[in-house]
Amino acid sequence: MTNGNGALEGTVSSYNTTWDASIYPVSNAAPREFDGPQNTTNSIALSGTSYSYNGDQVCHDGYTSGVICGIQVDNDDVWTTLGAARYAAFDARGVWGHQVNGSIAVRNGDSGGLVFSVNGDTRVVRGIVSADYQGNSNRMFWTEANDIYKAFGVHLAS
Repeated sequence: MTNGNGALEGTVSSYNTTWDASIYPVSNAAPREFDGPQNTTNSIALSGTSYSYNGDQVCHDGYTSGVICGIQVDNDDVWTTLGAARYAAFDARGVWGHQVNGSIAVRNGDSGGLVFSVNGDTRVVRGIVSADYQGNSNRMFWTEANDIYKAFGVHLAS
């Protein structure tokens, strides 16, 4: 598995198309993430997980974009077909949202970034960035962390 810069992050041990998610072993199991765009070293605490519901607003911190907030949930339970030139199309279940200020919600290279809500000085894990809507970067699709964790039999470290 490589990051947006092409650097090796780890070896994928399992993949689930329903939740468009991979799992790979990591050496640090602390409930934290490194925030923002390329070469950032700002570590932020994670404080649990939650589902996304219609009307909620979330943020993400994709590798290309860094932190983008103001993404409002439009459909909290939807199936969509994903695909690209390098792999066959498949159906995934997740959430659609749009950027409320009309600007960019997601860019190429943001896939796999954390989707979260803010709770004081910590972040509540919502899911991972998956796709834009048919080239419309104002709309974003993500899969929910709780569903991904159940599929792989894992949980957020404490």
